[in-house]
Amino acid sequence: MARLPMKSEFDPIEFLVRCRFPRLSLVGVATLGERKRTTESGADLAAMAKEAALYREELGRLSSSEIDMRVDQERKRLRLAEEQRIRREEAALWFNQPDVAADFGYWAAASYWTQDEAVALSLGKEPRQVTWEALSPYLNKSPLANDFADRRLLVQRAVTMQQLYTHTLPPFFLAWARRTKMQVPPELEVAVEALGQQIADWKTFYDAKVQLVEALQERLELEKKTTEQQAAQIAELDRASSEAAERVRSIIAEKDSRIAELESGSSKSAASRERQSLLKLVIGMAIKGYGHNPDAARTSTSREISSDLQLIGLSLDEDTIRRYLTEAKDLLP
Repeated sequence: MARLPMKSEFDPIEFLVRCRFPRLSLVGVATLGERKRTTESGADLAAMAKEAALYREELGRLSSSEIDMRVDQERKRLRLAEEQRIRREEAALWFNQPDVAADFGYWAAASYWTQDEAVALSLGKEPRQVTWEALSPYLNKSPLANDFADRRLLVQRAVTMQQLYTHTLPPFFLAWARRTKMQVPPELEVAVEALGQQIADWKTFYDAKVQLVEALQERLELEKKTTEQQAAQIAELDRASSEAAERVRSIIAEKDSRIAELESGSSKSAASRERQSLLKLVIGMAIKGYGHNPDAARTSTSREISSDLQLIGLSLDEDTIRRYLTEAKDLLP
């Protein structure tokens, strides 16, 4: 029975020979002397094979430490060559051409940015051309496509946690990017600030005002221990502290109002689903328990249900029951 060949261990000398004579190693002459189809002439291959043999003998006379040093140097050279190749290929891709660079002045004036627009702008790219749909085929092939995917995931999670929104104000996004250490083009920040927009979100304002209040309170305590000549200064600090506290309360109130709006929308939706569930329960019990025919023009179901409820001490008039049955009828399949 034939045995599969064992995978050979790394041979540093063979590695160096293959690096020195890459064309020779491709046709297998350097190691096995196999005859393969090649564009090289027999004389050229023979000459290269002779040089490779001499180089192998030269390497064989070196110490292990010298061999290891040469292997490390060769690996660094190969890594550098590979990085240069990747950079050349990346630079040649369409989304790295000058004509897809973002117009920061135009986008700074936008009332809001979508998630993908913000990601594209953070990379200095034109959002209408460099989209997720256009870049996704280049994943694991292009560093920029991978960077776009990573940033997009962070933005999506920030939206989930309401740190950002599906439609975010430009200064809000840039403030979030600063807090998360996400690199963005300085030209983008300059363009936004040039329109008089302060790069900060509500959390930045809130934290700043809280720090201001704390600092003012500490300073106030120190100033209160001074002489009466500083009374005017202390009064000014009191006023500034009150104004800062009021601004903080205003920011908190705005935040609570936004949260309440979001929760209100969610609770209304839940209440609607609960009402539909109860109506389904009513129509189902009426049909199965009382033989109710929802398509009949007149039925005695409402009267029977009202009578049965009175037997157990509950009061509900026939009109109310009939209205619920009529409403629940629309939920039948």
